[in-house]
Amino acid sequence: MRTKNKILLVENDMIRAKNLRLALENAGYEITDIVPYIINAINTDKQTPDVVVLDAYITEHIADFISKYVKFPMIIISEQYEKEIYRYSEKIRILSVIQKPYNIYDIKIPVDIAFNKL
Repeated sequence: MRTKNKILLVENDMIRAKNLRLALENAGYEITDIVPYIINAINTDKQTPDVVVLDAYITEHIADFISKYVKFPMIIISEQYEKEIYRYSEKIRILSVIQKPYNIYDIKIPVDIAFNKL
């Protein structure tokens, strides 16, 4: 029996997090936890995820933190342009970038593509 792919959500807007969780669970993914900030990703006591979905504006400081403490591949949700985010790809294992605004019902495709890269 195939197990579900596991995702840790990092989202500080709990309404958006719950909507994203519902969309991903309906698409067949398992959400291991929802945490408000990336620093909480290293302290979660839930199941180990396969991927972290991070809603954040990526800066050098955040990329440094992720490279030191978060060892999971990332799907980034951001208002930044992809090329701005991918400049940190030496520090962060970025599987996919989802541009805001995004349609919650269309979230499955970029997540499926990201998991296929694994």
